[in-house]
Amino acid sequence: MRKLAVLIIHGIEVDDPGLFDTALRKLREQFGSQARTAPEQALVVETVNWASVLEGPERDFLARHGTPDAEGYWQSLYDGIRAVNQGRESALVPLMLRMMRPSTRGMDQRYPGLRWLMVHFVGDIIAYQSNPADPDVYTAIHRKVAEALARLREKAGDTAPLCVHLAQPGQRHRQQLLL
Repeated sequence: MRKLAVLIIHGIEVDDPGLFDTALRKLREQFGSQARTAPEQALVVETVNWASVLEGPERDFLARHGTPDAEGYWQSLYDGIRAVNQGRESALVPLMLRMMRPSTRGMDQRYPGLRWLMVHFVGDIIAYQSNPADPDVYTAIHRKVAEALARLREKAGDTAPLCVHLAQPGQRHRQQLLL
């Protein structure tokens, strides 16, 4: 049976190993309800979360510009994002309230949660821009995508049609390419 190769790419956010769990479950449910073939037999899926390329430098940046007491606060924001990624929408309100605090005990910064948000979301967008003087980030991101495509080709075969899903936060309608 010919397989459909599916590549899901997402990068703006935090490095979250469980980022795609809910999306993959829903993809398989929808596919299973519409197709005459079980998703396990027809779909070969690979995911790419390129936020992992930037996670270390972003954490280092926050540590340099924060206080030692901030680590617990930063961790609560990471945990909140991961809970929302797992489909727990009820975690969104406490996360937003933590982010909107004007200050946090032991921290000298105003609105540290918004700073964290800017580093992890807007910072990813800025870092992704191609920079001929320093191509390392751009190259590392594209290397992750190329590695995922190679795994897909190995699992699905050379003749499998490829569907690329570019996941973008906050958009109901995602960009999809069927190649």
